[in-house]
Amino acid sequence: MKRRDCYESRTRKIFTVHIAECGRKNHDKAKELLNESFAKQDDGTFNQEHMMTFIPRMLALIKPENVEQVKNIMMNHKAKNRKSR
Repeated sequence: MKRRDCYESRTRKIFTVHIAECGRKNHDKAKELLNESFAKQDDGTFNQEHMMTFIPRMLALIKPENVEQVKNIMMNHKAKNRKSR
């Protein structure tokens, strides 16, 4: 699997998990935040500042019982992104 394909596969997985862990009323807001974040990754403007504002906004949309699981997913994704650079 090419590096880009692998990245896109992980991205789709994260998107799916995050959306699934939101309450129904928050799906549209979560999709908007995730699409914004992925667009920044694609155009090279994704940075630490964005991440520090994204995480609390995203976690606020997650059902409370799923917050820890989503935090773990975010941290694993962050670590994998560092390794693939």
